[in-house]
Amino acid sequence: MVEVTYKVIVGQEIDTTFNVKEAFEYHEPDLPYFIQLKLTNQVGKMAIISIKTLNHIERNDYRTMDFEVWFLPYLLLASSIGMMFAQEIDLNDDSEMQHYLHEE
Repeated sequence: MVEVTYKVIVGQEIDTTFNVKEAFEYHEPDLPYFIQLKLTNQVGKMAIISIKTLNHIERNDYRTMDFEVWFLPYLLLASSIGMMFAQEIDLNDDSEMQHYLHEE
């Protein structure tokens, strides 16, 4: 979603496709490297949110419901967080990348 939202913001053609298998293989989003770095630096926080959400689903027995009942909202949560993250990126700030490249 970060990639799609970025492309909407900068006016690029949206040629992104969703492939679940990419989550288990190497995947590099079609984003400038400084934005990929910003995204990579947030993976840990996203993992925590994901685990807490899945724990909530387990505790409330939502997994006993049909797959579509609980999994679609789970994906929508991740998607909305990705969209909000992309909207908050300062497209003119590559300071994280500069720090990463020049870190001693």
